[in-house]
Amino acid sequence: MDLDDTFAFSCKLCGNCCRWEADGRSVSDNLLTGADVTRMAAHLGLTPGAFARRYARAVFDPALTKKVMKLRKRPDGSCILLHEGRCAAYPARPRTCALFPLVRGYRFALDENGAAAAAEYFSPGSPAPAHKCGVDAVFTVRGWLAKNGAPVHDEEDRIWFERLWRYYTGACGAHHHEQIFNNLYVFLL
Repeated sequence: MDLDDTFAFSCKLCGNCCRWEADGRSVSDNLLTGADVTRMAAHLGLTPGAFARRYARAVFDPALTKKVMKLRKRPDGSCILLHEGRCAAYPARPRTCALFPLVRGYRFALDENGAAAAAEYFSPGSPAPAHKCGVDAVFTVRGWLAKNGAPVHDEEDRIWFERLWRYYTGACGAHHHEQIFNNLYVFLL
C-alpha cells in the first residue's frame, strides 16, 4: 500500500489488540526497535536499560532467525504495559502498536556505490475477530499515520531496520546472534 491508498478500520477502544492471541501470538510478541525502547523509557522516566530489564525480554525469534527484544507479556498473553484497559506508554508506544492494523516494512538493496537503498511499504494487518475492530471508517495510510502520531517516513525505524539488515546480511552473518543483538541494542551493554 502507498501513503494515499485507503483501508477500512475503526478502533472500538476495547484494548483487545493488547490482550488476545492472534494467529498463535500475542500483540506483546511485537518486535521492539531501539528507538521504541528509548522513546518508551523516556516517557516512563527510565533509562533504556532499566526499561528493557523491567518491560522487555531478549528472545531468539525463529521467524526472523535472530535474537531481538520484545515486550514482556503477562501469563494471560496480554502486554505488560496494559493497565486498566489502556497502554501505560500510549504516547510513546511501539511503532507497531501505533500503526495497528497496518504494518510498515522496508526492502533494502545496495546501490552501485554500496549504499543501502530502502523501499518503504505498508501492508494491511488482519485483526483477529476477538479484537472487535470495526470497518466503519475509511482512512488513507497518510491519514492513519497522522491520527496516531506516527511519522510518514519513520527515519528512526528505517535506520534501525537497515542496521538489522546490514548485520544480518553482512560480515557477521546470521550465526553471530549475540554480536548482532549487542550491536542493535547497545544501550543494554
